[in-house]
Amino acid sequence: GLLLTSDIIVGFPGETEEDFEQTLDLIQKVGYASLFTFIYSKRDGTPAARMQDNIPHSEKARRMNHLLAIQEKISNGIHQSMVGKTVRVLAEAPAKNAPGLLTGRSDEHLVIDFAGDEALIGQFVEVNITGATLRSLTGNLINK
Repeated sequence: GLLLTSDIIVGFPGETEEDFEQTLDLIQKVGYASLFTFIYSKRDGTPAARMQDNIPHSEKARRMNHLLAIQEKISNGIHQSMVGKTVRVLAEAPAKNAPGLLTGRSDEHLVIDFAGDEALIGQFVEVNITGATLRSLTGNLINK
C-alpha cells in the first residue's frame, strides 16, 4: 500500500546523458506514483547559479519529455491497478472539474472523485474505485 512521490530536476548544470539515464532507471525501478518535475533554470542566490549552465534548453526539453512519457505509463499503471479496490478517502472539497462530485485523497495521496454530500467534507469515507485516468480516480461512496 505504500506509494512514493519525488521531485526531479532535469538539466541541472553538469548533468550528463549517463546521469539522466540513471535517473530514468531509478524512476522505473522505484515506480513513483507521481513526480513533481522541473527543467533546471538559474535561481540567483543559489550555489547552482554560480555553475555554468552547459545544457541547451532544447536538450533539457527532450529529456523532460522522455521522463514524463515514462512516468505517465507508471502512474497510469498504478491508477489502473486501483480499480475495484476500496480505499479510505479524506473528502476535501467539491470537485473542480466534475460538478456534483466531491474530491479527496486516499491514504496513498491519490486524488479520487466521488458522488457525496458536501457535509462529508473534512471526514474520512470509504470509496470503491470504479475508474482511472492518468491524473485521478473515480469511485462510489460506500455507505456504512
